[in-house]
Amino acid sequence: MRNISRIALFTFLILSSFTCAAAAQPADVRNSAAAACAAAQSASPVARAACAVERVERRHIVADVFEYSFKLKVGAGEHDRIGLHRVVRERANGVALRAEKALFMVHGDLWGFDEAFMSSTLSGAVPREQSLGVYLARKGVDVWGIDLRWRQVPADTTDFSFMKDWDIGAHVRDIAAAIGVARSVRAATGGGDGRVALFGWSRGGAIAYAYANE
Repeated sequence: MRNISRIALFTFLILSSFTCAAAAQPADVRNSAAAACAAAQSASPVARAACAVERVERRHIVADVFEYSFKLKVGAGEHDRIGLHRVVRERANGVALRAEKALFMVHGDLWGFDEAFMSSTLSGAVPREQSLGVYLARKGVDVWGIDLRWRQVPADTTDFSFMKDWDIGAHVRDIAAAIGVARSVRAATGGGDGRVALFGWSRGGAIAYAYANE
């Protein structure tokens, strides 16, 4: 009887390990974001006419917190690109922990998303968790944010004529596309599909107000 119990227990552990391994497979975030791009264009009256996912990267921050960085093409021009970030807890490899609260953050003129809201992860001088984005994620908030298009321009660029139409309206349309993608990815990856609060810092506050006014 004891041997039978041991066999049953061993079988249970083996099956459990296979189940956990299957559950730990990363969600296809890129495909979810690509589908969300298409959905965002039709769902938002101010979103960009073009939206395509060029790259998705994932990095470990601390404990069960990870950051996803997306590069989105939002126009026909060479430099019509924005960055999109997600900082979230995971219950398994690549599987976001469901979060009822979500926040979308817009940076100002000086820094991009990581420098403004994830600065502790860029320096070895302070603990990695000592930044606003990480703090909120560890508290169960699904944190999203944008890198405005000027952040994607190479440092050695000398001709800036392509920026002539990059006004507040352009940034508002970019935010509309980015928030649309964020909402759709949250729904597709089990992170929740409720309201996303908007937070703007410095110039990001003015852009956020302009977006809210649409």
